[in-house]
Amino acid sequence: MRIIYKHLVICSWITLVVTGVFAQSDLPTDTVFIQTKFRPELATSHRIEVNPDSPMDKDGAQRPLFNDYSVPERLITMDYEPISPKPLAIRATKREQLRHAWLKLGLGNRWTTIGDLSLATGRSNDYNMGLHVHHLSAHPKNDFDFLRTGGKVFGSYFGETSEIGAHVGFQRGNYWLYGTPDSVEVENAKQAINTLDFGLLYRNTEENISDLIYQAGVNYEYTWNQTINDEHNFIVKAKVNKGKDRFQLGADFLFDYTAYTDTSNRDNLLVQLTPKATIQGKGGRLVAGMSVIIDSTQVYPFPHLLGEAFLNEQTLIAYAGWQMEGVKNNYTKFARENPFVSVFLNFKNSRKEKRFVGVKGFAGDRIEFQLQAAQNFTHYQPLYINDTIKQERFVVVYEEKLKHYDIQAELGYSLNKFDRLWIGTNYLIYKPETHEYAWHLPRFKFNAGLDYRINEKVAAGGELFVYAGRKARAIDRTAIDLKTIFDLNFNLNYFISENASLFLDLNNVTSAKQQRFYSYPTYGITALGGFKLIF
Repeated sequence: MRIIYKHLVICSWITLVVTGVFAQSDLPTDTVFIQTKFRPELATSHRIEVNPDSPMDKDGAQRPLFNDYSVPERLITMDYEPISPKPLAIRATKREQLRHAWLKLGLGNRWTTIGDLSLATGRSNDYNMGLHVHHLSAHPKNDFDFLRTGGKVFGSYFGETSEIGAHVGFQRGNYWLYGTPDSVEVENAKQAINTLDFGLLYRNTEENISDLIYQAGVNYEYTWNQTINDEHNFIVKAKVNKGKDRFQLGADFLFDYTAYTDTSNRDNLLVQLTPKATIQGKGGRLVAGMSVIIDSTQVYPFPHLLGEAFLNEQTLIAYAGWQMEGVKNNYTKFARENPFVSVFLNFKNSRKEKRFVGVKGFAGDRIEFQLQAAQNFTHYQPLYINDTIKQERFVVVYEEKLKHYDIQAELGYSLNKFDRLWIGTNYLIYKPETHEYAWHLPRFKFNAGLDYRINEKVAAGGELFVYAGRKARAIDRTAIDLKTIFDLNFNLNYFISENASLFLDLNNVTSAKQQRFYSYPTYGITALGGFKLIF
């Protein structure tokens, strides 16, 4: 109680002081990213998922891309997100390049097939609506089947000052539990995961970004599998910011409620409210506020602090912060991260405290860099271990307080709008208290990529992902060292015309049998080729 009271007093004092001293200014977002023409995002590698360790991420409603390769968000969000090496790297297609129709068809070894179709009216003065459907499957002879298919209908109406949007989507993933022991019957070695979702969005139009910026969204998700277990998720997210010139006030809000059919789990509620004040001047920026996290019946207040010092006219910025966020853990989340997870799970939400310090900036017009060190504490960190009864499935155990250090570096180089090089790396040290190791979490991550336009007709690229230092727990409870994931990929595009192109993607060129999760190696080398049409 004394600690909670101390946090309340400190955060309230900081907020009142900042509110009372400064005048208003333009509204920056609560991040430490620099806005620039060139942003060498390390997470822009778009990759096709053709192996069963693919998470069931939802596609962007208005982006006719099959799926994004989900790399952990850079730097400020230092939280662990399980890495799922995907077999095929493909080039991203920028949204502004898309017109009213986008079609991609391809065929690869192991009878891998892809189909991706997007139709959209394009934005008019009043509305935008469209349809996106996709299919991806693989049928290897002596391995495992994989299928993922789905679609989404979306639309937006644009008023004079605000935008109203809605979408309806469906995703289905069929996974072969190829880690199943030989004694298990074939019909029991498959898993189907389905998600139906509806969403509404209300926010400012781009033409109405003034001293008041607001956004609110409501989403309902219904997830079920081939058993009787299903889950209902109701999510509300909102943010508002008001201010001009040098000073702003704002707040972020999250309401996340889950109801389970499985009677062994109680209904799960997570609420987070973060009011904050922002002051910015020529020498830097300060964000001060307080996060209040409600986890079912428990309340956790915590400071929300971020400071930036502009060392050289915003081309070199030093920053530091101290924040906490709540993370909802439910079946939908776990099935997206690990589709081999058991249907009988115990759910606890996580709280992630982040303390970070770093520097970022530019060197000339072509080079961007960022270096950060962080100390993180995760209360109830979920970890995957194999079920002792059904060895082909994973159960979730919780590390009550996982302390870990993270040193992260990024470097991007842009020659022009087509050619670029990026490198990123993380070194992590885990110090669990409840478990022997932080199961399946990597201690080293490395990502490097290159995009190069050879001439007007041909473009090539490549990307390397390395994840090392992971431990898995065997059935006899001993620790097993998982081999380093070395995922090397290449892609080639030939532009026939402005509207048509051919593509070739090569994944896992070294044909390594890499295990993201214990007993589940990925495919060997995979090749996928086809054509794309844009109208």
